[in-house]
Amino acid sequence: MKNIQTLMNSVRTLLQALAPVILAIGISAQSTLVVDATGGGDFTDIQSAVDAASPGGLIRVRHGEYQGAVIRKPLRIIGDPGQGGADFVHIKDGVFDVEGIGKGQSLVMTHLEGINQGVASFVARDCQGSIHLQSISATLDIRNCAYVTVSKSESNGDLILNNGVPGAVIEDSHVVMTDVLVRSVFTQPAMIVTRSKITLIKSIVEAWNNFPGPGGAGIKLEDSQFLHAGTFVGAACGPLGVCPPHVEFIGNSTVESVVFNSITVDHDTSELRPHASGSDPAAILVSLAQQPLPLPPGDLYLDAPNSIFFWTGIPKSQTRVPLPMPLEQQLGIPITFQGGVIDPDRGFVLTTPYTLVY
Repeated sequence: MKNIQTLMNSVRTLLQALAPVILAIGISAQSTLVVDATGGGDFTDIQSAVDAASPGGLIRVRHGEYQGAVIRKPLRIIGDPGQGGADFVHIKDGVFDVEGIGKGQSLVMTHLEGINQGVASFVARDCQGSIHLQSISATLDIRNCAYVTVSKSESNGDLILNNGVPGAVIEDSHVVMTDVLVRSVFTQPAMIVTRSKITLIKSIVEAWNNFPGPGGAGIKLEDSQFLHAGTFVGAACGPLGVCPPHVEFIGNSTVESVVFNSITVDHDTSELRPHASGSDPAAILVSLAQQPLPLPPGDLYLDAPNSIFFWTGIPKSQTRVPLPMPLEQQLGIPITFQGGVIDPDRGFVLTTPYTLVY
């Protein structure tokens, strides 16, 4: 079939284009730092590895319990839960405190769980580069950051010990979340968004309430833009049925539904899944992750001159496309997929993106 042949040719082209990046990482593998709480690596704590790593370096954190770290440089920090089928490496105390990731730089963090009483366990400030979080569990506090992606993760502020901290606080930032669960408890909203642009794709945002009286809104939105695709937002109702709004609007805030005009990844089957309602994807493109570029048909999240047509054609909705490389490699490279949709009313429209950390 012509479409299958096109797909295979695109995969080969993609692998050839990414080969220099993969080769460079392989050559520098001897400089990869390993953190092992039992003493089997280069360091027994994350902070020492961060201090020793070169900008852009790779740090692998083995199974165990650790304290957080202060991060002021671009890095790739990959958790390796390993034993017992765990999903995360546990950060039992302290905060991941990120600041000053510069323009053109990126911080990547995967498979880490932050547990910190009363405050956020992942804090990012003043980052003009990009941050990519995948398969993490942490309470998020993101302020003045140009571009942050969060995928296949949990952002929980729902522990009683956390004093009702929201699952995520986002201020003066651009954030894209895919396959994410965000929660809070008591009277706090699950997510507070101020002067920001946030996109939620196939995610759940819900406020919980275990006490008398109404709880918080699902999202408190102040002077912000909220785009959502296939996402549920729920407020916490009180015992008498008194419910705050699912989305609380303050100031000049807007909400736009782009339901199922999106791309997601099935991590269990290593397949890319384009979704479209009322129209079919016309193309899927891929490139190394870039900061969004505002365009009339929707923000472009690809490096336009260097993006590759990964798939072309007119498929049925919900088509599954095999990923070009196995996810098990864990190189810490953020790659963005984005599709184009021929919409009968609006013409060519860009889908919401998906950034996958290989």
